[in-house]
Amino acid sequence: MGQALSDALGDSPPPHDTLDPGPLSDAELAEALKRFAEHATDGALAQGAFDAIAENKQDDFAAAARHASFYDAARRGTKVDKRAFVRFCGVATRGSRSRRLEHVVTAGLGVRTLSDACDAAQTKRLAALMFSLVGAEPSPAVERALSMYEDAGACARWCDRNAPGLADAYAAWARRRFLDDARPAPTLPAASGLLAPASIRACLLLSDVRTYGGLLRPLYASSKDGWSFQRLCREILGWAGPTLLVARAGARIFGALADEAWRDDRKPFGASGCRLYTFAPAFAVARPRAGQSQDLLYLNTKGSASVTKGLVVGGGALHIPTELGDARIKVGRSLAFESIALVDDATVRRDGGWVDVDELEVWAAGDAGALEAAAAGRARARGLRADHIARARKVDKAKFLTEFDQEMLLGKTFNTGADRART
Repeated sequence: MGQALSDALGDSPPPHDTLDPGPLSDAELAEALKRFAEHATDGALAQGAFDAIAENKQDDFAAAARHASFYDAARRGTKVDKRAFVRFCGVATRGSRSRRLEHVVTAGLGVRTLSDACDAAQTKRLAALMFSLVGAEPSPAVERALSMYEDAGACARWCDRNAPGLADAYAAWARRRFLDDARPAPTLPAASGLLAPASIRACLLLSDVRTYGGLLRPLYASSKDGWSFQRLCREILGWAGPTLLVARAGARIFGALADEAWRDDRKPFGASGCRLYTFAPAFAVARPRAGQSQDLLYLNTKGSASVTKGLVVGGGALHIPTELGDARIKVGRSLAFESIALVDDATVRRDGGWVDVDELEVWAAGDAGALEAAAAGRARARGLRADHIARARKVDKAKFLTEFDQEMLLGKTFNTGADRART
């Protein structure tokens, strides 16, 4: 392969003033070198040629990045040689999350380093570029959040905390632009009555779920499966992976992301990966508040009337009752999550927060391997429940027969004296 390229792939320490090399595969390396050769002159890429590689397929991100310092990280000067280009492709497609986020933030803000200052116009463009990576509409809520920061480093820290999927989104974009990789973005494999692909992509961009290269799998849809809490539980209980619950009430579409497998238990569960969302009329996301990183999910179908039953998110932000046949769910405010209005305040105050729901869907989230593993986990859970029910029935039958035998076979023995007295 040659010592120079071997060094560029990371077999030797990189120069101090360049990016750390990414572990490109042989196939990726071959494609990167092919792209380089198509645009190189005298063994180097001028800035214009480097931009042209990114713009083979037009999109907002590539167009804006051309005018930013997006490529300075690879260029470190006025030209890009073969080693620098391979190193750049490595970091862009397989580098650490923090390094990929640095690429996105500096490109979106149009600055050279994370220590540079920025203004509201720059942060608005960064927000737009974030969502353009997943083909989604910009979020005013994200724009407002980023506008609070005055330097690129603070914006990068916000993205790292609130949009962890952004690094994977950027890597998928870089593969398509620089390595001609057709790996898909998150897509819906079946028709959804509630979400457009752009909405689901935006939702997962702001979560910890890794979905690039895979499909989202439908688990439950009221339009197909009917309004049945029992059917809902059958599809989600034991599913060993994250799930996205989405509901529509009139013009409003909202939902929640569960980061753990649902289980029927009186004890709450769930951790910091849970989210609350609104998809219409505007997209917004709420994370758990500081100090509220556990016990955010609850599902229980058993117990007395005093025990809360149903599916609950955030201690009451969203409550799906076991009487789902009425197509009504309860929506309220939750101190466990950041402030978000799933429905308007008047609806929350009216009728105790109960709202009529037009549609309800649950989707499994994850890449292809994660979905397969989650389905296997659900199959095992169903098998365990079936065995438990079978054993319980055997125990009840044995108990019934024991009591029946005592009455029929031994009853006369204990009642003989009394029977004689009556005769």
